[in-house]
Amino acid sequence: MEQIAAIQVLRAIAAFSVVIGHTQRNAILIAAANHREFHPILLDLTEAGVDLFFVISGFVMVYASRELFAAPGGGLFFLSRRMARIVPLYWSMTTIFLTVMLVSPKLIPVARPELTEILASYFFIPYYRPDEHWMHPVYSIGWTLNYEMFFYAVFGCVIALPVKRALTALTLLFCALAIAGVILRPAPGVFFFWSRPVILEFVMGAWIGYVRLTEFRTTNRAAAILAFAGIAGFALQVMSGVYAHGYWRPLVWGLPAAAIVAAATLSNCNITSRGLWKPIVLLGGASYSLYLVHPMAVHAMHLLWDKLGLSAHASDTVFFFVTLALMPLLAIAIYLCFEKPVTKALQVPLRNRFVPLRPFSLGPTCPEGASKHGHLTRMRVAREHAAKTFALISRKPEGADPATPLNTNDRRQANGGDNKHFPEKWTPVFRKEMRQTSNLQRFPTSTDAIDVQPKRKSL
Repeated sequence: MEQIAAIQVLRAIAAFSVVIGHTQRNAILIAAANHREFHPILLDLTEAGVDLFFVISGFVMVYASRELFAAPGGGLFFLSRRMARIVPLYWSMTTIFLTVMLVSPKLIPVARPELTEILASYFFIPYYRPDEHWMHPVYSIGWTLNYEMFFYAVFGCVIALPVKRALTALTLLFCALAIAGVILRPAPGVFFFWSRPVILEFVMGAWIGYVRLTEFRTTNRAAAILAFAGIAGFALQVMSGVYAHGYWRPLVWGLPAAAIVAAATLSNCNITSRGLWKPIVLLGGASYSLYLVHPMAVHAMHLLWDKLGLSAHASDTVFFFVTLALMPLLAIAIYLCFEKPVTKALQVPLRNRFVPLRPFSLGPTCPEGASKHGHLTRMRVAREHAAKTFALISRKPEGADPATPLNTNDRRQANGGDNKHFPEKWTPVFRKEMRQTSNLQRFPTSTDAIDVQPKRKSL
């Protein structure tokens, strides 16, 4: 899947803004315990990073799943892939939190949860916590994942439809839920939680993803206006003091976040994953780790600060900046050592299990299935594209012996030495794709030499 570097930058900004907010709250506690004052900067605005996350999530779900719409088994494949991405790290952090809380209650002074609350937390079922007056799971930062999983479940059902119909159904359902929540005002519970208007921010991101698939692009001037409007919207919220946590949240924080995401994704932005942008893009990739790990890490830093006696002597501002500097490094380490390899290990078997879906990724992208290709079905478009690419990488350089099996260097030489059009991993992938795609014509004998190359363990 093509990675949009601008989205990774926005992910980094969203996660880091949440870290700034939680770190400032710990600095306030340290200052209060030592009879000092810490003056936070834009404390409420830092929570808007969650809204930016929700809009990005809606965008990514549509953009990353563009080949799964109306595909057989697409919903199950989508849900399996998202579970492999979300569950391992969240369950690990919840388990660590529970272990520390039970072994050493003084380190985490919160009420012990009941068994039903623990199970609900693991299975992303929202429940009301009287001690916090809100519907947080055991590991409280996971309240956003309860929304995410609800969105994934609904999206996994509507993905059986063509993309435009799927997004229309998603929009109507979420709007109906939000309206019902406003009118009925249910008591705290599952329906109360999933009918909050904040769910409309996923819909905003989903439609931005659809516009991206249509290959519509704004001018740089229009993108700059959108970005300025989004930033101005956040600034107006801070100056006006409007309470943005209730029914007005999609308007006060959701619309500015959507404007910023649209500006980043619908323009010809030249942000790349190289140069000065590389560490920010890397942090964007580690944004999930940063978001989940930082509450316990900041709390541990707070305890260490008190243990070393720095709370009474060092400035609270020093604690703030030292903690902010360490959090990205910790998140990137966890991302590279745990999240990324575990996610890859779980998703590779899924790709092999849902092999019938894979030929779709070989065809050109089209938001309305095969409507742009006349009478050709989506599968036939994929087959033709695969056959053309297969023939391209299988050409032999001039003067080569027809009986000699092709190797990687021969193919690169035949294509002008351009590695872009022939990654080495294509060899076994294409062989497997061709065998498992039905009704394909037999390729010429000269391409059968690919079968003699050994399979690579990485695949």
